[in-house]
Amino acid sequence: MFSGTAAAASAASSSAGLEKTSLAAGDVRVLDARSGAGLATADDLWLVAFCTPWCAFCQQLSPVWEDLARELRHEASVAWWDVDQPGGPPTAIGRVAVTPTIRAVAPFPGGGRMGMPVAISVSDYEGARELTNLSAFARSLIPDLVERVVDGDASWASFEAKRTGTGLPAALVFTPKAADAPTPPMLRKLSAIFFGELLIAEVRVHAAATGTHELAARFGVASFPAVVSLPGATAGAGAAPARLEQRPTFARLRAFMANATLKDEAPTLKDEI
Repeated sequence: MFSGTAAAASAASSSAGLEKTSLAAGDVRVLDARSGAGLATADDLWLVAFCTPWCAFCQQLSPVWEDLARELRHEASVAWWDVDQPGGPPTAIGRVAVTPTIRAVAPFPGGGRMGMPVAISVSDYEGARELTNLSAFARSLIPDLVERVVDGDASWASFEAKRTGTGLPAALVFTPKAADAPTPPMLRKLSAIFFGELLIAEVRVHAAATGTHELAARFGVASFPAVVSLPGATAGAGAAPARLEQRPTFARLRAFMANATLKDEAPTLKDEI
């Protein structure tokens, strides 16, 4: 069905985990019973098209699915599953009765409660098979666990209380956005990936909030966007805030945040732009 990188990656995907496929950002993943087993414990959003190569409706979906993978390259993973191949999806994902079936597998981190494990929710998409509709559906499912600091008083105090209470390290992402602007999908995805390991706060340094300007100055931030990590309670006495010195792409943010958690998580090729 799918041509190009997705078809070429089929063999590699069959022996690789969800996070280890050697694909560039924006490629459609090719899953089977072995490589797709990790869907049951996915820590980010997956959209899977269950199809067959001979299905005319699946063939019509193909170019849209490729476009969707490119559009959501830093927000979700987009995959194709040939239901004619041996085996099937994990029991938690459910069986497929018709093709194409578009199924979303979304992380549900502890029901929003710190310290609880990540679970998944599974839902079928039944809307128009157009890029705009599919991308809107996907973005509605990305968990948003990003803290928002919109002033230097109440919201910062609330965040600091949460950081102290959990003992977790934190990443402060300074942006020039207004207080009511939507959270960037890339940060939403990262907040799900690092749930229970790292707090992520978007500090909005906008004209109407002088307090966040003072916070930026406190951490030596003079241009935006900027990212600063704060050590957690288990860090040594000499631990100090660290600064991401490069342009904050998804791969760099993920590696920087993983380092802040002392977690060895080198970004895969799918994270690069």
